[in-house]
Amino acid sequence: MRKCGRNFQITHNAKITALTGLEIGDDVFIGNNTMIMGLEIKIGNKVLIGPNTVLVTTHHKFDGDSFRSFSIDSDPILVDDGSWIGANCTVLRGSIIPERSILAAGSVLSKKMTKSFSIYGGVPAKHLNYLNH
Repeated sequence: MRKCGRNFQITHNAKITALTGLEIGDDVFIGNNTMIMGLEIKIGNKVLIGPNTVLVTTHHKFDGDSFRSFSIDSDPILVDDGSWIGANCTVLRGSIIPERSILAAGSVLSKKMTKSFSIYGGVPAKHLNYLNH
């Protein structure tokens, strides 16, 4: 693991498939059945990740015959400080959740979001509103 902050809490049935390139800040909680798969994932401080969430930094390339060739593309994921990922979300390669933002339950994030203090949601996720702070 590249970094593991203090007060890191992870439920007994969450799974992390690779520690290489994984950075976790202080006061992070990872909920039930969460799957973290990938090579470059940074989770900031005071982040909450709800149950049944998937973070994955790779996808399989099509080789002209199938996607099973084990040739992959990879892009990092950033979940910035103070953010909350609701239950049943998928965060795909190259995604950014800006500081102090929410990814609504059931959403699929597949790109870099840029507006902090925001609510994102949907399939695919888009900016919905700003948080009152």
